[in-house]
Amino acid sequence: GQISRVFVVLQLKHQIIKMLVESPQNEAGLDYSEIQKYYSGSTLLITGGTGFLGKVLIEKLLRSCPGIAKIYLLVRQKKGVTVDKRFTEQFSGPIFCRLHQNM
Repeated sequence: GQISRVFVVLQLKHQIIKMLVESPQNEAGLDYSEIQKYYSGSTLLITGGTGFLGKVLIEKLLRSCPGIAKIYLLVRQKKGVTVDKRFTEQFSGPIFCRLHQNM
């Protein structure tokens, strides 16, 4: 039923997050060098960043592209939750644990 579909979706999201977070850091400068060069010194505007793929994108950019100058995240109030609370919750999830450890 619907509960099993929700479980499968959550399980898939967990596997994707685990795969992306545990992927090797670009220590040798080889895997992401072109992407790092492209984003170096850039200012980004991200919409949809509080959704599942948005969180994955932001985490990956912050971890893999340290040369990004600024990231602007467009966040709106939703269902009685303020923008400030949604923004704070954005970076407290498990996907950002690795970044918090390196800070």
